[in-house]
Amino acid sequence: VGVTTNSSSIVFNLIAILTGLIVAYTGYGLGLTRLRRAIPEVGVFWETVTNDFTKALFLVLAWPLLPLYFALEVLVRFFRGCCCCTRIERDDNTWVSEVAWQAWVELQSWNKASILSKSLWWGVGLTLFWVCNGEVIQVLLVGVHDRIEALPLPLGLVILFICCEALFMLPPVPGMPMYLAAGAFIVPLCERDGWSFVSGGCMAVAYALMVKMVSGLIQMTIGSFYSNSLEIKAEVGELIGIDSPLARAARVIVTRPGSWDTGKAFFLLMGPDFAVYFAAGMFDASPFAIMLSSIPQLMIIVPFVFAGALMAKGNQDEENAAAYAEIGSVLTNVGTALMMSTGAIFNIIAEAVQQELDEEGEDCDWGRDPQEVEVRDLMAERAEQRQMYAQISRWSLVPLWLKVLLFAGSLMMSVSMYLILLAAPFETFNIGNHISELPGATVLGLLHPSGWMVAGCMAAAPL
Repeated sequence: VGVTTNSSSIVFNLIAILTGLIVAYTGYGLGLTRLRRAIPEVGVFWETVTNDFTKALFLVLAWPLLPLYFALEVLVRFFRGCCCCTRIERDDNTWVSEVAWQAWVELQSWNKASILSKSLWWGVGLTLFWVCNGEVIQVLLVGVHDRIEALPLPLGLVILFICCEALFMLPPVPGMPMYLAAGAFIVPLCERDGWSFVSGGCMAVAYALMVKMVSGLIQMTIGSFYSNSLEIKAEVGELIGIDSPLARAARVIVTRPGSWDTGKAFFLLMGPDFAVYFAAGMFDASPFAIMLSSIPQLMIIVPFVFAGALMAKGNQDEENAAAYAEIGSVLTNVGTALMMSTGAIFNIIAEAVQQELDEEGEDCDWGRDPQEVEVRDLMAERAEQRQMYAQISRWSLVPLWLKVLLFAGSLMMSVSMYLILLAAPFETFNIGNHISELPGATVLGLLHPSGWMVAGCMAAAPL
């Protein structure tokens, strides 16, 4: 689906951003330590919640709202003081409320050099993720379609297969664009050769599942080569904990005996395609069991494939294009909802495994990483290195010109993200269209003026 920025998507993006900021505000307002004591589950992700990467993500999202927040706090404090409706919480020199003061003190305690630089790369990464997973992949697939639509069906399938497998090898790329492409490209080719719409759709579904399973095998193979990598395990350990209940439960579920397993199926469904199959390879899971447990991917593949087929059909039948687009949108929403729900179901399965682990006691080795000691040593070494870096990169030691560049780069990436989320930087375009339908019949016609601003921020910020 093209990343079409309309009023509904803008509202949705804005609500999502505000929700995240409200959660962050509540967390810091109540106190993270207090929350950790009240909600034990927070402790599992404590390092993730409080590290510089998470703070940098918050900053790049909150840049436009932080000045507004403190300005409003000053006004509220002023009017409350004038009306004498509350006692002064601090000394007379304090211009803001207690909660705002705590937030200000917290911000001042941050390692500004580290967080500003990480916020810049967060912005670059998220912008590339949204643009590449939307416009770039879409244009690449449409370009492939323009080349194969006149070819014989078998040859077209081979070329599309190679392109989809190449895209699946990129970790940030989800499966959804490939499923949409299978429906939008294969069904018209089948209809051209005399197949019915339904039979062509079934062919596209089987093809998409085959692409998915082959890419999964390749990703598992890559993961198996890194099964003893301390560096990767340390990265995961810093994210969710090397021996956290979630990590142990995932390892137990993926590696337990049996060819078919509901837990394996929902593990493969819940996460990014590359990550879950790579993890299965690292856990030395049975390839046959993982492939068999991949068959339920059909519950996600089917809606997206037929959504793509209906997009293509709508482009061929302008009279009924609106109806096809509406049905395709419903199917896309169904597929998205199913993708989101699988994570919750896996968590339920994982909690049952965690209870079994708790009953076995702390001395149980079930699900533990055999390299846990070495990984912990590496994590401790990296923690010492971060402390040393924090000392030598103290804000007081950073030159003024570099401070200005860090602030400017972080702000530009925040602007870039908000332009993508709340403006209309790209031309309306979906996977059933052709590049010749863009303004000027070129890829550059995809960019609106705000899109060129995004490109400019992307080019200037890392410099």
